[in-house]
Amino acid sequence: MNQELTTEEKNFKQYFEVFLLNIERVHHLISIYEKMKPSVENRSPPITEEDILRSAVVLNHASLDNFLRQIARHKMANSGKDYLHMIPLYIQSKAGLDKFRLLHLYEFRDKTVNQVILDSIIKHYERISFNKIYDITRTFEKEFGFNISSLEKFFPILEKMMKRRHQIVHNADNEKSQGLFTIESMDLDDVKLWLITTRDFGIALANIVVNSPIIDLLAKDHIDRYPLE
Repeated sequence: MNQELTTEEKNFKQYFEVFLLNIERVHHLISIYEKMKPSVENRSPPITEEDILRSAVVLNHASLDNFLRQIARHKMANSGKDYLHMIPLYIQSKAGLDKFRLLHLYEFRDKTVNQVILDSIIKHYERISFNKIYDITRTFEKEFGFNISSLEKFFPILEKMMKRRHQIVHNADNEKSQGLFTIESMDLDDVKLWLITTRDFGIALANIVVNSPIIDLLAKDHIDRYPLE
């Protein structure tokens, strides 16, 4: 790529590279499971082996969640004052404040206004999680005004991944049936589909937020090295 990247593109490139690296980590977990899965036909894998897939689901969601927060911070920090009304002033002793007194500004006396703004943006998005599709549409469609209708095709599969991650994290993947607790089995094909969908959704969203050829170049290199289909 001969064209010089803008500062915004350089910053976003770092976030996108981290996202793809995290996707590679999920791919690696799946590969470990595939090497360990039973060779005997029709034999269910032990729970301990399936825990590798559960870890993959949790890391897959974390990869998406982290990337979405990075994009939101990036958009907020590069949009001037347009969206700052959504961000409360971060004060250590008071978390986030919409209303404050002059006394509250004392801890910022050695900082520039720009530093205070950036710190407040960072702290705000540290408290934000993307655990439901609504969290994604609220942030990127309603708050930032992006047209993400082209991404709706990913939502049903992402929602299933998010629900399963919640089941794993909050219930250790236990489910109650007929008065007994059992551990829900994992399906390798489901986990692969969730990973492919997360990757493709991240690539598509990145192209909407930052219209730069660097996104497709990085994505193509990743897909060539880690074909999942």
